[in-house]
Amino acid sequence: MGLYKALKYLAYVVGGIGIVLFLILLFKGDAEVVSSEDLQDSLLNPFLYLTYFIFAVTIVAIVIFILAKFFDGSNLKNLLISLGTFVAVFIVAMIFANGDAIEYANGSSISASGAKWMNTGLNMVYILAIVAVVALFLSSVKKLTFKN
Repeated sequence: MGLYKALKYLAYVVGGIGIVLFLILLFKGDAEVVSSEDLQDSLLNPFLYLTYFIFAVTIVAIVIFILAKFFDGSNLKNLLISLGTFVAVFIVAMIFANGDAIEYANGSSISASGAKWMNTGLNMVYILAIVAVVALFLSSVKKLTFKN
C-alpha cells in the first residue's frame, strides 16, 4: 500500500471520528453541555486529543518531507529559499506584533511575552493568507491570459 493510500485512509478515519464526536456534541445540546462540567470533559477532551493527534501527524509529515527533500540534494536551493522566506515572514510578523499584557474580565491574563508570541502567530497567518490569495489570483489571471 502506498503512502498516499495509507494517508487517505487515515484521513477518512480521523474525519469519521471528528464527525461522530461532533454529532454526539450536537445531540447533547448547548444548555446541557454548558451546565455540566463532567459532560464538557467527556465531550470536549476527545476533540482536543484528536486535534493534538492531527497536529502531531502534520508536524511529523512536514519534517519527513523536508528531510527527504533536503537529502535529495536536487531541490536544496529551493528548500533554502523557502526556508529563508518563511524566516523573513516570521521576522516581519514579530516586528509588527503587539506585546502588551492582556487582562480578561474573569481575572485571567496573558503575559507580555505570551501576547507577543500569540500576535506573531496571528500576523503570520494573516501575511501567509494574503500571499496565498494573491498567488491564486495571479495564477488565475495568468491562466486566462496565456492560454496554451
